[in-house]
Amino acid sequence: MKNAILILIIAVFFSATDTLAQNQSKPANSAKKGYVPLIISDEAKTSLGISSEIIALNNSAVAEAIQGNHQSAIASFRKVISRSPHLAQAHFNLGITLTYAKQMEEAVRVLKNLIKIKPDYALAHAALGEVLYKNGLLDESIYSFRQALKLDPNDVVIMVHLGASLFEVKNYEEALDLFEKALKLKPDFVSAVNNRGVVFQILGKHKQAIADFRRAIALDPNYSEARNNLGVSLNQTGKKKEAHQEFLEAVRLRPDWNYAIYNLAVSFIELGDRKSAREQLNALNKIDESLGAKVKELLWQKYVINAADFDGN
Repeated sequence: MKNAILILIIAVFFSATDTLAQNQSKPANSAKKGYVPLIISDEAKTSLGISSEIIALNNSAVAEAIQGNHQSAIASFRKVISRSPHLAQAHFNLGITLTYAKQMEEAVRVLKNLIKIKPDYALAHAALGEVLYKNGLLDESIYSFRQALKLDPNDVVIMVHLGASLFEVKNYEEALDLFEKALKLKPDFVSAVNNRGVVFQILGKHKQAIADFRRAIALDPNYSEARNNLGVSLNQTGKKKEAHQEFLEAVRLRPDWNYAIYNLAVSFIELGDRKSAREQLNALNKIDESLGAKVKELLWQKYVINAADFDGN
């Protein structure tokens, strides 16, 4: 069997991408979703010059958005903006909710318009960077995150997002620098710990990578990305049985996560457990046929002489 490429995960907040040798993407867990719509406090009413009715409408729309009622929230945010066109928070909220609703082109338009209204709004630049990142527009994403970081140099979330974008264009050294800066400001920032580990792994610094992934798990035992990544690093250093346990745990935490299922299937193949590998292949085919095809090929290479005789079952 040829060497399989295990998938390594760099975490951002509502998107995440990376691998050891190819780019993939997948959602991070809800605790790491990142930017959410903004609630406007009653105390802000005077400084913003808006009515209590507008504040209440915005805040009820925020609740709708967080609950996943995106279209209702979008309609309410548009109503707020029609009554208070210069209310930056409402434009921001609309852009973020459009993103969650997967209306990406409109989200970009709204956030770019917000930046015209308020060029020094760091959060708007950062949110635009996320949408561009999610759509694979990495150069534009990097530009937006750089603008955001200029406006708010100590924002660790922006640092991690910019670092993730730079990672995607293989600017590993600057990405590493940003993750380390974020950790100096917030040592327990689990996504920065995980992401630094990913860069260490890419750079062949396996000992440092494993230490970071273990630290991320200590900070958040349910952090499936770090479990998966620790499995990759352990596998790469020959500790295949220990790696296998981490892949099992990653799948337990996220049973429908295609990348963890793929890694677990590969691990079963490497350990010679054909039956369990087939079970993971069946699960994987239901959610990601392209990764399933890779597992099927690996199974064939190890166990089957005639490919025409192999149906993957």
